[in-house]
Amino acid sequence: MRAEEIYKANKDKGLQLLYIISEPKQKDQLPSWEYMANYVADKGLTCPVLRDYKFAQTYGAMKHASTALPHQYILDGQTMEIVMATGGVPQEVEDKLAEMLGVSQLTP
Repeated sequence: MRAEEIYKANKDKGLQLLYIISEPKQKDQLPSWEYMANYVADKGLTCPVLRDYKFAQTYGAMKHASTALPHQYILDGQTMEIVMATGGVPQEVEDKLAEMLGVSQLTP
């Protein structure tokens, strides 16, 4: 998983990664703890993982960026403003992160 690799290699430079899982089996229900534990274990995640079924409503204001998965948002750590919002895994996300971290390229 590229995001986790980038996080592990760059967290000492200040990079924060946060997963928000909002894939309930039924509307208006949180993903179960079992689902969450399996997801984290399956993906080998070491970053914080949250569950929030209402996140889909929150991100509705930002979904114009793309309908591709995963949805990715880069926030400025000082202002908490969205610097980039996109879907999928475009190279421009890695380029923007590298720029913000002050490196020529991300090291996975």
